[in-house]
Amino acid sequence: MSNCHLIMRQSRLKGNACGWETAVASEANGRLKMSTNTWSSPVTGLTCHGCVETVTAQLIAVRGVKEVNIDLVEGGVSTVSVVADRELTDGEVEGVLHAGGAFALARVDAMSFLGSTTNAPDLAVDVLFFDGAEELDAIGPWEVLRFWAELGDRRVDVRAVSLDGKSVRCAKGLTVDVDGSLGDRPIDLLIVPGGRGADILAGDLEQVGRISRLAEQGATMASVCTGAQVLGAAGLLDGINATTHWMARGQLQKSHPSARISSGERWVDSGDVVTSAGVSAGIDMALHLVDRFDSRAVAHRICSVMEYPWHPEARGEAVIST
Repeated sequence: MSNCHLIMRQSRLKGNACGWETAVASEANGRLKMSTNTWSSPVTGLTCHGCVETVTAQLIAVRGVKEVNIDLVEGGVSTVSVVADRELTDGEVEGVLHAGGAFALARVDAMSFLGSTTNAPDLAVDVLFFDGAEELDAIGPWEVLRFWAELGDRRVDVRAVSLDGKSVRCAKGLTVDVDGSLGDRPIDLLIVPGGRGADILAGDLEQVGRISRLAEQGATMASVCTGAQVLGAAGLLDGINATTHWMARGQLQKSHPSARISSGERWVDSGDVVTSAGVSAGIDMALHLVDRFDSRAVAHRICSVMEYPWHPEARGEAVIST
């Protein structure tokens, strides 16, 4: 007759997100064998014992669920662990949490973690900084994307890069040290901010050519504010829907007459090219990119942590549409 053990391991996965991995195992012939599936995550939004009782009852009602453990931290980050006799999907658990006003910050799957053999990222993302870049154009998406790397369901490597790998001075005087240079590795996504320096960058044929080559290699290109001018100079706006800061729409349309410039959305997704309206709209666009490349649930996790209102169903509305 085999002995039954409750195994708990504290793991540091997905950046700085800490989770508890819980699994039931049986010991046979001196070896441990996994016999259940576990979903576990830090959670925000559980504010009282009544909330915990409600969520627990609803989770127990999910098919196959055998045990629910919630470590409540009122006003802080609680921990929810669900043990089942089958594999649970994110949607099954997170749907119950959302109905109770709670959001999962990270998910640790005991089975997939124990079987993991690689730490290679699923996606490589670079955020471009250059002299004269508008700070929030770059920092807003950076914040979202770094939270994605910590809290998401995919392994994402996010770096700050400059044109030459050296530090840059942004439009309002912020100096940024970077992790590398533009084009020094294959990437899946590039974020190009706007600002006074964007006009200079758009006129630099060598640098624009580097951006164009990254697009040819398959990277999705995303711009914030007048960063759209840079993508336009790289030939990436021809014949597609795009947007930019409301004060720059006329100039962008004049420079790229075949582009269809939107005046009513905070971001426009045209497939290989994604553009946003001015400054703060880059945050909305970055959340959309998380939704697109990972999941809506992950995007909402990030919104919860950032305390940021995001309305993906409406595709966003430009603050100024004329």
